Amino acid sequence: TMQAGEVVHEPAYEGSLAHAAVQYKASHSFGLLDIKTKASRRIKLDGTVDLYGKAAVAQLERRHILKDLSRYDGHTQRVHLKMWRHFAKWLVINYSLEADPTDGIKRAEVLKSDGFTPWTPDDVRKFRAHFDLGHPARLCFELLYWTGARISDITHIGRGNITADGWLSFNQIKTGGPAWVPFARQLPDFAMHKAADLALLHDAINAAPTKHVTFHVTSKGASRLPDVLSSYFSRSASKAGLSKGKTAHGVRKLRAQEWASAGASAPQMMAWQGWESMSECQDYIKKFNRQASLMSSRPEQKSSNSLLNLEL
Repeated sequence: TMQAGEVVHEPAYEGSLAHAAVQYKASHSFGLLDIKTKASRRIKLDGTVDLYGKAAVAQLERRHILKDLSRYDGHTQRVHLKMWRHFAKWLVINYSLEADPTDGIKRAEVLKSDGFTPWTPDDVRKFRAHFDLGHPARLCFELLYWTGARISDITHIGRGNITADGWLSFNQIKTGGPAWVPFARQLPDFAMHKAADLALLHDAINAAPTKHVTFHVTSKGASRLPDVLSSYFSRSASKAGLSKGKTAHGVRKLRAQEWASAGASAPQMMAWQGWESMSECQDYIKKFNRQASLMSSRPEQKSSNSLLNLEL
C-alpha cells in the first residue's frame, strides 16, 4: 500500500550491491554503530546504491570504490571512505570476497586540526572543586576521565561490566570494538601515578544515592541518551567556570595525552581507550616525544616544564 510521498525503487536483485546494502543495514555489525553514525552512513550508502546498486558484489574492485570516492575531497572523502571500509569488511565475510577492496585506499589530505579542545589539569581541578562526589556531573566526569571513553559509552556501562578479574570491560557504541580498563586490579606501570583518579571514581560510584544498572543516571534515577548527556556535561563544565568549548571529548583527549606522556605504548592506549587506529595513538605519542626531546636539551627547565611531572 502506497503512502503519501513514498517513492517506488527498483527491486534489489540478489548478488547486487543494492541487495547487499539492504542486508548490511539490517546486520548486527551495522546495528552496533551509534545512532548518529548509522544515520550518516545510511545516507551515504543509499546515495552510492542509487548510482551503482545494479553492480554485482562479486565484481567489486578497488577501482570502483576509488571512482565513487572521486566525487568528494577533504573531510567528506574521509567520512565516505569510513562508510566503505565498514561495509567492505562486512562484504568480505558475507560475500566471500577474496580481498578487501578498500585496502590501500588513502584518506584525502586535510589541514591539521586539534579538533576538540583537550582539558587541562587546571580544568580538572576546577570541575572537581565545583561538584562534590555525590553529584551526577562529578560521577560522569570521573567515569570519563578514568576510562578515557566517549560520552556515548558512559550511558551504558555499570557494575555488570566489571569482570571477575577486575576489568571494566565494554563494547563501544561508536565502533563496536572492546575497551579494557583496570578497575579493581593492579595498574600497568604507566598508570600507577594516576591511582588517585581511580580511587576518586570508586568514591563517586559509592556516593551515588541509589544503585542502578548503569553507573551514571539523573538525580531521579533515569538514563540519559548520548546527545542529552553530552549537552548536560558541557553545561556542567560551564557552571564549573571552564572556558567555552570544553566538552566530554576534551576529557578523552587529556587522558590520551597523559598516557602518552607516561610512556604508554600505542597498543596499550588502544586497549584502554578503544582506539580503532594505531595511528591515532601514535599521534599523541609523537607529539609528546617531540616536546620531550626539546625539553631534554634544556635540563634547567625539565623539572618545571616536563609533562612527565604533571600531577593533578
